Amino acid sequence: MQTTASRESVGELLLLKGLTAHYAYNLDVKEDYEVAVESLEKARKVLSADCRPLWFLGNHYAQAGDAERGMPLLAQAARQCGENLPVAFWEQYAYAAVLAAMPVTGNYALDQVKRRNGGRFTAKVKAVEGGVQRRLVPSEPGKRYQTDEVWRLEKRKAKVRLINGMYGMMIDLPGEWRVAPFDVRNGRSGIGVRLPKKGKWPPPLEVVVSISPSPASEQEKVLRTFLAQAGPKRIYQPLQGLGISTDSRFFWLDSKGKKGSRVVAGILRRPQPAYPGLLFESPHHVPEPEVDSQVPHYFAPVQQLTRLPGDLDYIIMVEGAPAAFDKNRGDLELLLSNLVIE
Repeated sequence: MQTTASRESVGELLLLKGLTAHYAYNLDVKEDYEVAVESLEKARKVLSADCRPLWFLGNHYAQAGDAERGMPLLAQAARQCGENLPVAFWEQYAYAAVLAAMPVTGNYALDQVKRRNGGRFTAKVKAVEGGVQRRLVPSEPGKRYQTDEVWRLEKRKAKVRLINGMYGMMIDLPGEWRVAPFDVRNGRSGIGVRLPKKGKWPPPLEVVVSISPSPASEQEKVLRTFLAQAGPKRIYQPLQGLGISTDSRFFWLDSKGKKGSRVVAGILRRPQPAYPGLLFESPHHVPEPEVDSQVPHYFAPVQQLTRLPGDLDYIIMVEGAPAAFDKNRGDLELLLSNLVIE
């Protein structure tokens, strides 16, 4: 039976073997890639409370170009042992984030480096900072942007993910749903979704999410005016079971619309987070060259707009025949549960 001391000794030897193989792989000893993976995976099991196996394995994957495996491991190490991890971890995490096209994560890691180093960066880390900054383009309030400038679409098997970092919103939807992202006009953006049709009647529900940096009082005024015109009946009720956490600024208004339709709407205010866009980032591979060639290929970094500063207000409006609210309820719950607002 192994003692704690002997298990730790085995774990340290596995870490050493994994690191040695990692450095050998970086010197073009290709067969040592798997040696590093195998050794560090074993070290994870032996040293389950130690974050170094996560760190070393995540960094190994990231430097080998496998960001999809590497970044989650580095993020797990940061969550579990953040305050106890040395500057070297945060420097490598920032570099891996640049390779993975995750600039906000890179900014977060660089802030940790700065905090531990008294605000100073080495020349190497300054280069990483430059890679982060080149990917982030400050948004300009009041400027008009086209749809493809503010919305990013990612296909994920049978689903699509739409991300609008400028307005702090992300949503995952089935690929066959009809979706219409909006451009930016007069400081506003948003998205429209038509839910799937269920039989010949009624027509499916239509959902609109409108986003604006206007003060909440102005948004409420617009919403109340809209519903007052739609019909005299208003029912105020708390948000329950529809995927968005209840907020003191959020309420549903239920009203009669045109030709007997029903309108349900709500408003939500969100302050600017510490690292806008962090929730929306996921690792991406460096694009593969179209042809097999020994000639170096260069890829320009994909740029993204930063979130508008200050508070943002979100209006969610759902409209359709009363019967459609019953038939499309599952679809509506799916939509709202997949809606992420920072």
